[in-house]
Amino acid sequence: MSSYQTPFPLFVHAWFRSGSTYIWSKLRNNEKLICYYEPFHEVLNEKTLIEQIEGHKPIEASLSLRHPVQGHHYFYEYKTLLMKDQLNFASELPYTNYFLLPNQEDASRYKYIQSLISHAFNVDRLPVLSFCRSQMRSAWIKQNFLGTHIAQIRDPLSQYESFNVLPYFKNAMIKIALDLQRNHPACFTHIPRFDRFAAAFEKRPGMPAEQLYEYFLKPDDFLAIFLVIWTLSVLQSTSYSDLTLDIDSLASDSSYKSLVRDWFAGLGCFVDFSDCSIPLTTNFDAEKAARMITEAGRALRENACTCLIYDPLKVAIGLKCASDRSRKAIDQFLN
Repeated sequence: MSSYQTPFPLFVHAWFRSGSTYIWSKLRNNEKLICYYEPFHEVLNEKTLIEQIEGHKPIEASLSLRHPVQGHHYFYEYKTLLMKDQLNFASELPYTNYFLLPNQEDASRYKYIQSLISHAFNVDRLPVLSFCRSQMRSAWIKQNFLGTHIAQIRDPLSQYESFNVLPYFKNAMIKIALDLQRNHPACFTHIPRFDRFAAAFEKRPGMPAEQLYEYFLKPDDFLAIFLVIWTLSVLQSTSYSDLTLDIDSLASDSSYKSLVRDWFAGLGCFVDFSDCSIPLTTNFDAEKAARMITEAGRALRENACTCLIYDPLKVAIGLKCASDRSRKAIDQFLN
């Protein structure tokens, strides 16, 4: 286990389309920090990444992902380690062992995260690791690296609707679900079509999942899968984090903006959130989603799903300032 004398490293645990790039970009502006963007992103394994970093096109990247414009490439902070061949990124890190128990062994993941943290301290800067694939590993990361932790969340239906910006997000979600189903089958027993798809995929491991899942899964199945991952992620990350950062509240509640600003100031990070904005509308049937969340909660508890780890008191405290829709979703799952 690593130990440091400051509140850093700072870990931000989020999922796709939850506003995490906005928070990362705000922290990135602080010259005292080195802010690593999505440390479990599979692009970090690409041989051409240094060329991509050097050929960054800020406006094009911003428009395609609806992100704030970045002067440097998203993965610019990794460039030195990449050039020295000292990044220690392993191809299995993004989607293998997507769920980890606090004391579970994962040597390659430990070595990689330690490389990022050590590099930051070696260049006399404070490390911030802004993840999009870590919420179900947040307990493990806290156990192994201490530091300060943020669970960043967004209203599930708005977040899921935002997946439509690129096919990548739905495809990545299916990769996550396949890893969870392989290691923890009780996660999706209430979605029979997904179980059949997973069984078929196991027989065709060389086939891209997106070429197969359209034959098995209906639109409601994708939403049901998303809601399982969203809920398990929120429960674990809020249980093991020092701050639950609800992006919807940050965008709409001035008193919450002040609370979050003051929390960051306590770390020595003075951040202006006055321009925070995120769409709050959704076309999904909220009543149908509520039934699906309730069904998922019942199924996961009845089947003793091993991914369901959380502290009820910490979840309640963490969600106290969350948006109504996020809080209701968790209440529906637990009740």
